[in-house]
Amino acid sequence: MSTESQGGKMLVQKLLQRVSMLACPKCHSRNMTIRQVLRYCTSSPSNAPIYKLKSRGIVRVKGPDTLSFLQGLVTSDVESLGSVMGVQYSMLLNVQGRVLYDLLLYDVAQIFGEKAVFVECDRNMAQQLITDIKKYKIRKKVSLEDVSDSHSVYATVSDKGGHLIELASATVETQDPRVPDFGLRIISDKELAGVVEDESGYHESRLQWGIPEGPQDLPPGNCFPLESNLVFMNGVSFSKGCYLGQELTARTHHTGVTRKHVMPLIFEKPPGDIESGESIRNEKNKNVGKFRSSCRAFGLGLMRTNEVAGELYVTSKTGDTVKLKTVIPNWWPESS
Repeated sequence: MSTESQGGKMLVQKLLQRVSMLACPKCHSRNMTIRQVLRYCTSSPSNAPIYKLKSRGIVRVKGPDTLSFLQGLVTSDVESLGSVMGVQYSMLLNVQGRVLYDLLLYDVAQIFGEKAVFVECDRNMAQQLITDIKKYKIRKKVSLEDVSDSHSVYATVSDKGGHLIELASATVETQDPRVPDFGLRIISDKELAGVVEDESGYHESRLQWGIPEGPQDLPPGNCFPLESNLVFMNGVSFSKGCYLGQELTARTHHTGVTRKHVMPLIFEKPPGDIESGESIRNEKNKNVGKFRSSCRAFGLGLMRTNEVAGELYVTSKTGDTVKLKTVIPNWWPESS
C-alpha cells in the first residue's frame, strides 16, 4: 500500500472514531458528517499561500497619547498592547453598542521610535474611520493618517500559520489574534514576491472557520458585538474603563444570554447572489437566521444557535431555493 493510501486510510479511521462529534481538520468545525469532512477538507499544503488583501487598509495612529486615546474608544484593552501582546482584535461601536468597524490593532512603536499603532480595517472605510475617531481627539497628542497606499496587508491560511516564503521585508508578521491557528497576518511597506493577488481563497477559508470580517459580515450600525463573536475572538475587555458602547455590551455579557451568533454556512452548491439579510429558514419554514455573505460553497449567517439543526434553506436573488447547513466552529468555547 502506498504512503498516500495509508494516510487516507488512517484519516478515515480517525473520522470513524469521532462520528458523534467530528472536527474538521481545516475549518475546525464540529458536528459534521463524514461526507462533509471528506468533501470540504483537504490537508494543508506545505507551502501555505500568502494572500494580498486589497480589501484591507491601514490607519496609523501615532503620538504620546496613542494608547490612552484608543483605550477610550475601542472594545479591547489597548493599554496592554505592546507590553502583553503585539496585536489585538477589537471593534469600534456606536453609542448604542452596535458595531461600526472590526479592527486589528498592531503595536509598531519600535518601528517609529514612539508610541504608534497600525489600525487595520476595511479599506473602503479607512477615511470614515479617521473622521469618526477624530471627533474624540480633543487635546490628545496623536496624529491619524491613512497609510493604505504605502502599507499592504497580507495573510496566510493554514492549520498553524506556517509558510516557506521569505518575509524579510515584512513590517509586521504575527499570528492572527482572532483565532491563532487560523494563520498569519502580515503588513509590509514593500511588495512581497510570490503572493496570491486573488484574495477569494483567503475569504473562502475564513468563512469555513466562521470568522466575520468587514461591512458585509458586520453591517455597520446594524449588529451587536457579542452576537458577532467578539468574546470568542478575544476582542473585548470587561475589566478596563469606559469605551464607546460599553454599557449595553457589558450588561448583555454579565446578565443576558446571547441567543444568536454569526456562524459558518455550508451550501449544497455555490448559491449565486443572495441579498444580505435574506432570511434563512428551517424545514418548518421558520426563520432561524439571516444571511451575511458567501464565497463559493461557504458563507456566514447570523443564526439562532438553538434552532439550526438539520437542513436549512435560503432564497437567492433569482428566486432559487438553496439548501445549506451550519456547524459550530471547534474554536468556540465548549460552553457556547
